[in-house]
Amino acid sequence: MKEKEKPLHITINESSASDWKKDLSEYSHSLFLSCEWIVSLESEQYEPVFIDFLEGANVVAKLSAIVNKRNALKGRQLYCFAAPALRQPDVETLNRCLDALKHYAIQKRYTRIIFSSYDQQHQLRCNVKGYYTTQ
Repeated sequence: MKEKEKPLHITINESSASDWKKDLSEYSHSLFLSCEWIVSLESEQYEPVFIDFLEGANVVAKLSAIVNKRNALKGRQLYCFAAPALRQPDVETLNRCLDALKHYAIQKRYTRIIFSSYDQQHQLRCNVKGYYTTQ
């Protein structure tokens, strides 16, 4: 019996808006992850971030967000308007991406990751330690 191959580690790559949106149509994504939406929110207080989740050289998911540049009380927070856009909707891939995002946020010194559920494109449930859902 052939042993199941262990999935590759998910890494995160920040992209420019123009590079990030090139193949967005290949992913099941919310309107609220589109470059146009995120860029429209850019201001002195908020900067857009465009993230590719890579498994080896393959992009398996995409996420756009805004980061508040300065908030003395709450720190810098990553605000996402929907969960990552997945190339293939799969709970294991989602959870691996969210785990990578958690480590990315620690590295970037973000105090919190917030997901809204605007126009969510899947009903997959996060099972990653450190994420909490509101009821």
